[in-house]
Amino acid sequence: MVAIPSRAQSIQDAKSKGAKICALFPVHFPRELIECFNILPVEVWGPPGQEYNLASKHVQPYICPIIKNVVEFYLSGGMDVVDCAVFPHTCDSIQGLATLFTDMLHWDKPTFVFFYPRTSTSELKQQFLADEIGKVINFLERVSGQPFEQGALESKIKAFEENIHLRKQLIDHKKATGFESVEYWKLIRAGEYMFVEEHNKLLAAYLDYLKKNADKRDQKRAVFITGYVPEPMEVFEIIEKRGFYIVEDDYAALGRRLVRSFKYNADISPIENLVRKCLSFNPCPMFSQNVNDRLKYLTELFQYSDAKGVIIHTVKFCEPELFDVPFIEKHFKAMGVPVLFIDTNLEKKLLPRDRNRLEAFLESV
Repeated sequence: MVAIPSRAQSIQDAKSKGAKICALFPVHFPRELIECFNILPVEVWGPPGQEYNLASKHVQPYICPIIKNVVEFYLSGGMDVVDCAVFPHTCDSIQGLATLFTDMLHWDKPTFVFFYPRTSTSELKQQFLADEIGKVINFLERVSGQPFEQGALESKIKAFEENIHLRKQLIDHKKATGFESVEYWKLIRAGEYMFVEEHNKLLAAYLDYLKKNADKRDQKRAVFITGYVPEPMEVFEIIEKRGFYIVEDDYAALGRRLVRSFKYNADISPIENLVRKCLSFNPCPMFSQNVNDRLKYLTELFQYSDAKGVIIHTVKFCEPELFDVPFIEKHFKAMGVPVLFIDTNLEKKLLPRDRNRLEAFLESV
């Protein structure tokens, strides 16, 4: 097995080597751009299990729990270690969080709100995204005190391409052996707070371990899961204990960010490559994509996976995800596929009702 560092350990190690820390909020942002300035992007997804002693004064109870948990985490001193923050404008709640931080919560560190193009015109998308990336570069130059280097960005883009390649190999191994564990998901999520080169080393070591021990693994039944963020991770524990494994996932925090169609093109600049990669992101409601595009993508993943059922796991009050849920349920049920929908509140543990529903669903398929 491999030793997976904690977020605190990764941050401490990065700072000891002279790196700065960027709080990166959900969900889609080219981490390559931050890392090429020797700034470690640490994604903020909550964290789960927060008690709302301070946040309840500033946000309504019916807002996305990620927002509530982030506010509580910040007001409790959890973000004191960071040097800057980036807020991708992927939903109204994250956009509102950026405003809340800077206007009302006395956040005084450098902050950038990154906008994605909403037009359907390809040329306009490319131009808008290139301009936005240029603004991010100027921001990161000020934060880091370093000039932008094309070579550094090229190196990071290729390192993330290798990261995707390793993750695809791990998925292929799952499909061939039926093996998966909670440790697998912890390892994948470690990429949220590690420099990509260090994460690649862990992925390669884990893949080597799995190949050497493949004959010791039992076959399990496969399920497919889609959602926003896999919290609480007890979901994975229950699925494993019930003799199943997740053959493919479409979590926004995990599989949805696995850009399979992008290949680095040495004939164009690193920035142009980054624009192409961003425009190759998988269908996601955070981009106001047509739901039919997402259904087509999910169907292809599902059919290729040979899964026995579909689990939709969202967080409460996540409007972009929840808007798609009825369409996803109807679509797969029409195909004769068992479907379970659960929405959680970023708890440390599943509520008994959700645990019971998940276990009953797995028994039925």
